[in-house]
Amino acid sequence: MDFFIGHSLSKTRILSACCLILISISTIYTNILDKCSISQSRLARSILNEIVFPLFKYTGVAMNELCPFHPKHDIYAIHEQMKNKISDYDWECQMCGKRFYTENTFDLHIGNRHETNAYSTSRTICLSSYCSLLRCSVLKPDVDYGYQVFWDEALCDPKSFEAISRQCEDILNKCIPSGNDSSSTQLRLALRLLEELNELIQVFN
Repeated sequence: MDFFIGHSLSKTRILSACCLILISISTIYTNILDKCSISQSRLARSILNEIVFPLFKYTGVAMNELCPFHPKHDIYAIHEQMKNKISDYDWECQMCGKRFYTENTFDLHIGNRHETNAYSTSRTICLSSYCSLLRCSVLKPDVDYGYQVFWDEALCDPKSFEAISRQCEDILNKCIPSGNDSSSTQLRLALRLLEELNELIQVFN
């Protein structure tokens, strides 16, 4: 009898511990989501789609799933998939069909009405936290309007470039599969060239 009582108590404690863990995970995830800028993440995603991902496609190298830029980790990826842009003043929710005049009101709608569908605790990477590396502030006019400001501004000041360079090296190691095959080498060289171009622009400004 004592054995069964003890066994039952153990199961209860385990269930309680599991509930506490789930609540903690949910709280941590909510904090990440609250602090993650959706507009800056959208800009970072555009830069990845237009500059970085095409290099992987061109060289035929599959992005390592440990890479923080891998779409499977993007905290707002599902949110973005729910959006249908009909025009600059017409945004449709693919979940319920409601339409909005601005992208911002669409974003608020997703957070208020479809939060359980739009966000998953398996996706925890906030792309806006990589904006210093991706040079979001400099490339924003290019992404938004097609202005060629890439050569007109320094991508970073001398003090911050060393830290960004180290971060870039760390990202390269996480994103490109290890190995010496020609495709991986070609991709690594291409991404290093982008990094060196950033340094060159910084020096001449």
